[in-house]
Formats: sequence, C-alpha cells, structure tokens
Amino acid sequence: MPSHMVHRLLASRYLGVSEHVVAEVDRIIDLGTIHDIGRRKPRRLPAYLDIVDFGEDVKKRHKEKLRKVKEELEEIFRSDVKAKVFYYHHGLDILANRLASAIMLGLKPEKICGDLVKGTLYDLEDVKINLVKMGVGGFSYLREFKEELRDALYSSCIDKVLINWVNDNVVPKYKQYKSLDYIKERLHEIIPYIEKSDARYRVGYTLGLIGFLDRLNRREGSTRVKGVYQLGRKKYVISDNELISKESIERELESYHGLSSYGYGRLRRTIVILASLYSDIYHLPFIEPLPLEITFDMLLSVRKKRYTMARNVLRCYEDSSKSRSEARECALREMERALRAYVKVVGENRVNDMKKRFIEAIEELMDSLKDLV
Repeated sequence: MPSHMVHRLLASRYLGVSEHVVAEVDRIIDLGTIHDIGRRKPRRLPAYLDIVDFGEDVKKRHKEKLRKVKEELEEIFRSDVKAKVFYYHHGLDILANRLASAIMLGLKPEKICGDLVKGTLYDLEDVKINLVKMGVGGFSYLREFKEELRDALYSSCIDKVLINWVNDNVVPKYKQYKSLDYIKERLHEIIPYIEKSDARYRVGYTLGLIGFLDRLNRREGSTRVKGVYQLGRKKYVISDNELISKESIERELESYHGLSSYGYGRLRRTIVILASLYSDIYHLPFIEPLPLEITFDMLLSVRKKRYTMARNVLRCYEDSSKSRSEARECALREMERALRAYVKVVGENRVNDMKKRFIEAIEELMDSLKDLV
C-alpha cells in the first residue's frame, strides 16, 4: 500500500522512530519471503502430497519457507521498537484502504478518521492471530502498543501526506470501476482464471479423497479400502502404492469444462464485487468502526448459509418464476433493508443512487454472461 517513503515519514513523525529502523522493518514485511508477512502467512500444505511424485520436493520447499519466515519475524520481535513499527506498518496499509473508501464516498477524513482507526485496530487482531499460528511470540505487543498505535494512526489519517498519496494512487484505480464497459471487460478477463481455479479445486478434491483412502489403509495396515481413480487418462488403484505423476494431474486439469458449484460460487462473488465497485456499495464496509471481515461479509458475501444483501439480491434474479421487473423490485426491497443504516452517513440520495447502480450493474453483468454460454 503506501510507499516506503510515506511509511518512513509518518512512522518517524508519529512514533518517533528513526527512518533507518522503519526502512529495515518495511523491507522484511514487503520484500521478505512472503509479501505482507503478518497479514499473510504460509499456506497450509495440501493433504495429498504423500501420493504424488512431486510431494517430497513441495514439503522441503515449504519447510524452508517456514524457517525463513520465522527467522525474519524473530528478527523484528527481538526489538520493542521494531515490533511497534511492524504493527504500525500493517495498520497504515489497512488504514489507507479504509481512507480510500471514505474518500470515494465523499467523506471528510477529519470527520471519519476516528471510525477508520477503530476498524483498523480490529483488523490488526488478525495479524496477532497469524503470529500465534506461525509460532512467533510477537502477538503480545499489540496490546502493549495499542494506545500509542491508535494515536499514531489517527494522526496519520488526517495527515496530508497520507491523504494525498491515497488520492493519487488508490482512488484513481477505484474510479475505473465507475464504467459499465470497464466492469464487463474485467468480468470477461477474470472468467478464465475462475475456470482454472475451479479445475484445480476439482482435481484437488479427487486427490484429497485418494489421499484420505490411502492414509486409512496405512493406518490399518491393510488393503481393506480399495478404489480406482482415473487422472489424465491413467488409472490409479488405491493400495498399489503408485505415486501419481505431475503430468497426469496437468492433463486432468486441461480436461475440465464448465464450472462446479465451487466455480459458480466464485463467479457469483465476482459479479457482486464488480457491481459493488460500480455502485460504491463496496466502500461502505470499510468506513465501519468494526472488523472488515464481518462488515464486508454481512453486506457482500454470497455464501449459501448466510443472510446477506448480496446473496438475497442474486436469489431475486435467479428465481426463474420472476420476471425481470419483479426481480428488480425484489432486489430493491433487499437493498432497502440492508442499506438503511447508511443513510445517516452518506445521505439518502447517495444511498438511492447506489441501489440503482448496483442493480444496473448486476443486470448488465448477468446479461453479458449469455454471450459466453
């Protein structure tokens, strides 16, 4: 997010830390083994590595990555000052995103920064949780530095250095999505990636099942559980102890067409995100003084077992018994309930415009998919 120059300037200004120390911590976080280490962590290894011929190599590389990540983080948390800068770096990145959304909604930083900082501090709890999961002892520092971080982040939020950087570097990217042609173009660009991701998911699911049966046999020391699976035109028999080749998996990936329920779910989510960016509804969760994961999901999640505005709007349009006008009325009712609370923040006219634009984008994007079928 903000450039290292912005990080150094604001951290030295509001934490009283030398720019040399800030630069050292910034380098580890952004240019180390994993970018944004802390907000991100090493991925879990898939459970099927014992049954593929490249599994041992993947395990070795993953083990080495874990060692390097832990080494880098321990280097930071040997120093109280570096630990403070570490949390401030992540806080400033999160805050910059929230500030960009506030600007997109026409809100003045000096009036909204208190809420933006509260939300940011909630989001920093995820960094603490990730450190615990990685076995690094720096999680306790967040509690110790919380008040100082709150003051530093608030001062940064109203500082022209950050506001100008966000206006110049983040806001223009969001403004691109204010065009229907642009979001339709983006949808068509994203679909091939969804299809590839879906194929990997389906192959991974099959490999996971084979791996589960293989482990079950090994635990029992028998061949009681048997199964035959075909991957890449080659049959693999559970209990034969033959490792699955990378070539077979790659051929299997190429053979999939269409989307599974997983892929369809990703497509629905993509449509919702693009429509929310076009309408500015995307930015509403970012101004809440609450964890972003919760506020974003409540509004824009499309998961089946959860009440959200986005899920119910899509259901209005997916109901084949409804005409387009009936689906639109249904969607407006759902949005009215979900967005009522934001009238006091951005105004009734703005909320009404958001509803109109969201529905316009949903219809345009869904119609554009017909060209691909």
